[in-house]
Amino acid sequence: MKILLTCFLGIILFCGCKTDAPSTLDFAYYFSADEQREVLAKITSYVYIAPPNVSKEDRFLAKHRPFYLKESLKFQVIRFFKDENSRYYFYLLRPARNINDYKRGVAGMFTLDEKGEISLFREFFVTKMIPETEVVNFGKLIFDDLIKNKGSIPMTSLREDFIEFPGIMSQYDTTMYEWTYKEPFDAQIR
Repeated sequence: MKILLTCFLGIILFCGCKTDAPSTLDFAYYFSADEQREVLAKITSYVYIAPPNVSKEDRFLAKHRPFYLKESLKFQVIRFFKDENSRYYFYLLRPARNINDYKRGVAGMFTLDEKGEISLFREFFVTKMIPETEVVNFGKLIFDDLIKNKGSIPMTSLREDFIEFPGIMSQYDTTMYEWTYKEPFDAQIR
């Protein structure tokens, strides 16, 4: 009877001690709920459209924060990671303009300054507009490669049927924070 009671109490203690602590790939591991909302709004200002009648250059002004807080509700952080150099890596689901309710995935990296503002930002890839489950599942695999390779993605991971940017003719502009098209080779030699 004592053995049975001891086993029963052990099971209760074991089950009762189980926690739902976030993993190191969860946004919640690094930021509180309020901080997550603010950080996601900041990321949104880099990866999404500018507010109506606002230039891309002016989209980061504080007066546009309410627009990005509202728009960020359409986004979902799928994977998140902070490395030993305080670089934050993310993979998120974002809206895409289409009639099929397809989504896009965006992976990137940023750092925060002492005031909590983004001081360095870069996108690594953007998916094509595809069904949400595909964006989430394949993006998780690529993100895992990204973390294993410390911010570098093997080109073999960037399948053409899944990735829209980067492409053969595109590159990420780190001053305008957008994907741009390279000039064709013959235009470069003129």
